Amino acid sequence: MLISKTSKRQIDLFLKDPSNSLVIESNAQESGLEITYDLIKKLLDLNENNDLDNYNYFYKIQKNKKNTVAIDDIRELIKKLKLKSLNKNLINRVALIIDSELMSEEAQNSILKLLEEPPKDTVIILLTKSIRSLKSTIISRSAIIKLTKPTFEEFT
Repeated sequence: MLISKTSKRQIDLFLKDPSNSLVIESNAQESGLEITYDLIKKLLDLNENNDLDNYNYFYKIQKNKKNTVAIDDIRELIKKLKLKSLNKNLINRVALIIDSELMSEEAQNSILKLLEEPPKDTVIILLTKSIRSLKSTIISRSAIIKLTKPTFEEFT
């Protein structure tokens, strides 16, 4: 997916000074996920050929068969993030919640507690199609990147 200069600038700014929480809004799920994976590899200082899904300090939550992000998956993530990581990098772990707009009220409250006291070496990324579907308190504790397509003028 080609992205606008504004989106690219937002990503670059986040990479220079990452916060512990990031919300990425993208209407194009496949390309939004691809860009998010690239961002995560840069955060973890991995090369492009690394398979994130097999990386020990990458945690991914997706919607279940009921088309929701389950509270049990969020609770399991929180348990994993409470464990110490062995790496000494600024950012050692990344948790990605795909389709975060499908989190229940209970799941969002659970994530909110984690965002209030996040592990220092961890970035939690919520990938969503609609930022409005998330609690305002989650949004207020997160950096925001809106992935948009380039304008016609950016092509010329």
